[in-house]
Amino acid sequence: MSETIIYLIKVIAISAILYGYYLLAMRNRVSHTWNRFYLTGIFVVSLLTPLLQLPPVVSATSPFPSVNEVIMISEGMAVNAAADAVPTASSFSPEILVSCLYLAVSIYLLVSMAGSLLRMRKLWRAGDRWKLGNVSVINTTDKSAPFSFFHFVFWNSKIDPASETGSRIMLHEMTHVRQLHSVDRLLVNLVMIIAWINPVFWLIRRELFVVHEFLADERSVADHDGDAFARMLLTTAFPVHHHSITSHFFTSFIKRRLNMITKEQKKGFGYIGRFLTLPLALLILAGFSVSNTGTGVNVPVNSLPGGFAPDTVKASFPGGEKAKVRFLHKYFNDDRHYYDSVHTKPGTISMEFVVDATGELKDFVITESDLPYLSELIIQGLKAGPKWTPRTIEGNAVSSICRLSVTVTIDRWRVTGYEFS
Repeated sequence: MSETIIYLIKVIAISAILYGYYLLAMRNRVSHTWNRFYLTGIFVVSLLTPLLQLPPVVSATSPFPSVNEVIMISEGMAVNAAADAVPTASSFSPEILVSCLYLAVSIYLLVSMAGSLLRMRKLWRAGDRWKLGNVSVINTTDKSAPFSFFHFVFWNSKIDPASETGSRIMLHEMTHVRQLHSVDRLLVNLVMIIAWINPVFWLIRRELFVVHEFLADERSVADHDGDAFARMLLTTAFPVHHHSITSHFFTSFIKRRLNMITKEQKKGFGYIGRFLTLPLALLILAGFSVSNTGTGVNVPVNSLPGGFAPDTVKASFPGGEKAKVRFLHKYFNDDRHYYDSVHTKPGTISMEFVVDATGELKDFVITESDLPYLSELIIQGLKAGPKWTPRTIEGNAVSSICRLSVTVTIDRWRVTGYEFS
């Protein structure tokens, strides 16, 4: 399985576990600031934890090499023991199609975010601006106002900011600005461009934006006045378009926001829920970032049949030894490769060659031969044959060095001994 797919599965699993805990222990509780940073942290923890490679708890004091370190020197030496499987060259493959589709969605999300920024720039240039402390307020007739982005508040010119309700709405947007909610939104949307395939991230993103509204509502309606909150909603016009990277006063989840406004703080269980996030984080760290390679389960090489570690398979001719011998006999007994009487003398030929991770034969070296013509003929025959099945270690194809020995008789050339390692 591709390392990228494994990484994505781990990211989805971690985010699902952390978000599931949030739904069970923290959702709809009044600890909005904690919830905000917890939800934002899920993105960071989910993306970074699978990249960590912590050493295993088991001590690596065994005198024997681990499975991944087994390289047979006497029988089938592995070349590049790190599993370096090389994909077969192809002009098109399903992997390329999937990659193109993934990239296309990411580009679409990036263009959408850029479009939102350009629309805000257009509103900023067209509207009248005035200062409120270090915050720039832009008057606009756009139906999506009021909303905020960093130190800008885009204000609906039909709402009187001096009225009681208008001042509450302004305080709501100023809370978004002062608490830097736009930083969360921008970072989360950038993450979604890269990791949009994770469905849990979309749920967390939506919940985080609702928590932003809880925080702003808590500040602008501090006296738990549900009627004041209702008047604020009636004062704002229903928006036609929302920019995903801005903080809007009017959003859905109105019932939840109203419940949060009128809800009394209950601290007991909230503190317990927050405390339990620490052991949860440690469990996730142990389960998804501890390395299983290098110093894992060590197996004595010589204790296994043939001296090979588990899940290690030697390179082989397709069809096995009998198919290999039949192919060689047929090739060498062909009239085109008739062994001339001039060369009729007994002899032994030994050679080494590499079977790479794709099954190709290459890098032939004659280690012993007093029959040069026949040596070249053997190499031609092996190259003319089918691809071999490459050596595998723990399911990963690797290159390996193989040996071939051929003995020739006087009357006709015949393979009487064939040893492959």
